This record gives sequence, structure tokens and C-alpha cells, in this order.
Amino acid sequence: MCDERLFALLNETVCSVGIDPNQIALELTERSTASIALVRVAIQRLRADGYKVHIDDFGVGFSGLSYLDQLQVNAIKIDRSFTRTIGTDAMIAPVLDQMLEMASSLGLQVIVEGVETKAQRDYLAASDKSLQVQGWYFGRPVKAEEIYSIVAKSESQQPSDVITRGSEQFPLDSISHINSAYKTGTSDPATQADDHVQSSALLC
Repeated sequence: MCDERLFALLNETVCSVGIDPNQIALELTERSTASIALVRVAIQRLRADGYKVHIDDFGVGFSGLSYLDQLQVNAIKIDRSFTRTIGTDAMIAPVLDQMLEMASSLGLQVIVEGVETKAQRDYLAASDKSLQVQGWYFGRPVKAEEIYSIVAKSESQQPSDVITRGSEQFPLDSISHINSAYKTGTSDPATQADDHVQSSALLC
């Protein structure tokens, strides 16, 4: 991860397509942060170059308060396994709120993965935290080329309207912003055409 060739390739690619590094968030899983000294150096370099760094699937690994403080990332993405406990009596159900408090104390942005029901969405919207959420409640993954028409349609609507895709409707009454996050899952250029875009939203 600290290979200079990686940084050079990343910066060259971003520059060639005219994208500001500040518009890009790079994701690391908790499992990939086992060597904290090396990872911390890489994260510092990426952030110095203008990129955001997120910890993906947070909660299923071993990152704690001290660990996150050392890494100095921009955001954590809370794993969907915790989202599924909302409204249940699962033993780990209280952990979600604890993670939100921990992130808030560190000044970290929070993205909650796997929001699939209105109950989950309403629970998170009722939080006094500013959260980003993503999941099938807001939209199923779509081909990258389809996102342009979806975004254009949402931008032409009033806040009280809905986003419609197929037979599904997604309310915007408490969503102030819709954005997109590429879900690649592969770095092979030959398979990039199969990449999907996953919907996410910012809850006030």
C-alpha cells in the first residue's frame, strides 16, 4: 500500500480525467489495517494528496477508538450486519448507537450500509447525528451509465417529490442530498464495464 508506483498511478489517472482528488474516497477494510504503522503512513500520503479515506465494513474487524484516532481517516462505513439489528432484540443491537457516538467523538463522517427498510431509515433519520446511508431502500445497484438519468431526474424534482425507478419510489422528504458511490469489487479493466453504482443518501 505504500508503493510509490501506486500513488503515482493514482494521481496520474485522476489528473488525466480531470477529477479533483477531493471528490474521491478510497476504502480500506478493517482487515487490511492490521499493520497500523504502514497503513498510517499510506493514509497520511493519500490525504496529503487530497483523497478521502474511509474504513469499510466497520465493526466486523478490530478497530477501536484508539485505533481510529491513530489512523486519521475521514469516515467509517458501518457494516450492514449492525443495520439489520435495528428494531430487534439482538445482543449486538446497542452497538450501532455506540459506534455512532464513537465516530461523533472523533469527528468522523459516518456512512451506514445496508439500509433496506423504512423502519431502518426512520431510526437513523431520528438520530441527532448527521449520517450518510446507503442501501436498497434508496435504490438497487445499477449500471454506471444508468446513473446519469437517475441523477438528472432527481435534480429536476422538488424536495417533496420522489425518485422513481421502475415500479419503486424513494421518498425525499428528509433526504437533503443524493449521491453515488461506485461499487467496483475489481480492479481488472476488462471487467470494469460490469461495475455498478449504488445509491446513497444524506439524512438530516
